[in-house]
Amino acid sequence: MEKEEAKTEIIEPPVSVSPYHQNIKEKLQVECRYDVEAWYEILKEFTFPTSFLPLSIPEAKAIRSLYKHRFLHGEKLNEKDSQCLENLKDKIDNTLKLQFQNKPIFLRLSTRSPKDSALDFDDAQKNSKYTKGISDVLKGQGITRAKLLDRIKKIPKKTLDIDDYLSLLTPEESNAVLIYLMNATKEVLKITNASQALDLLTSSERVSVDIYQMLVYKNVDEKESEEELCQIVFREWFDIDDLEEFRCFFYGKKLTAISQYNFYVYDKNLTENKESIKEKIYNEFMKISYFLNVENGVIDFAVQKDKVWVIELNPFNDYKGAGTGGALFSWTQDIKVLMEGPLEIRVVEKTLENCSHTIEVFGAEKLLVDILRNLLDQPDKLKNSDEKNSCIIF
Repeated sequence: MEKEEAKTEIIEPPVSVSPYHQNIKEKLQVECRYDVEAWYEILKEFTFPTSFLPLSIPEAKAIRSLYKHRFLHGEKLNEKDSQCLENLKDKIDNTLKLQFQNKPIFLRLSTRSPKDSALDFDDAQKNSKYTKGISDVLKGQGITRAKLLDRIKKIPKKTLDIDDYLSLLTPEESNAVLIYLMNATKEVLKITNASQALDLLTSSERVSVDIYQMLVYKNVDEKESEEELCQIVFREWFDIDDLEEFRCFFYGKKLTAISQYNFYVYDKNLTENKESIKEKIYNEFMKISYFLNVENGVIDFAVQKDKVWVIELNPFNDYKGAGTGGALFSWTQDIKVLMEGPLEIRVVEKTLENCSHTIEVFGAEKLLVDILRNLLDQPDKLKNSDEKNSCIIF
């Protein structure tokens, strides 16, 4: 009998993964359980009618390429990417027609929405809309040229800077402007056609970042692949006021805390009705807790007069790379409450003193100062920056 040849095992060298990319992979391994498609079917009756369109890797790359060209001085799209986006536009158009009969929808990816696109105050069309809206709010607050001139007299400076102009408004007046801005920017996300949808997707830093991270997560290299990367999520549009949204925390499928979602503004109705809001959310949570596909997390609800809606689920901040906002709760100082309860609701109890500077945080200060200057009939205006406004995304 011939002696059998010894087999030599070929050991492939390990693929080098940077610590940054490894962190992304570990982070998304947790977060993918909170993507819309992971929970929609089990919570279908408690949320908005939703449809999904698979987004392929080439389509995702083309979206990111166009974003980089529009805002980061990247190269123009090549013919292949342009055709890819045209085909995607057709798919979106078909979804809107067949699934929603062209009714307005809210658009997002599996991960997050492109809501940062609405905060581009240098966009001419949006600028015009917001200018009229803020002007109407100021008029409703009784702001006149005479009133502003009287307030200017109390400022001991001949030349006013941005902060001086913002200080011309009382906290209550700035609060009213902020409430308008929150709802007006949300309205920009109301999609009625495929062109609007594609514009939102290709003008959102959040979308670009999420696509990059998902490409890393799926080990996509320079090779071409038609594999699905994630879902484009279409949700039937319902008019929900910004102050009707609440961020809610659960641990071990037990509801522990509720916060006003938009914690930058004060609303008297919230303070007066917070206990009834708490009861409505608790009752709704008890209906869905059994069906939840995760033990711990953050769930956003919309509370309207006759209906409580599930908006979305997000991860509980108990893993590396976590980034879910805590609203009026601190992930460090309030962690015991967030994990154990007893159930507590927090809303903004009074108008914030630094309300006008919150407008700066959202990147709308130049727009507001321009409006005030126009009201004062001053010809000099702030020049628009060539860069996209930096803003906070909550």
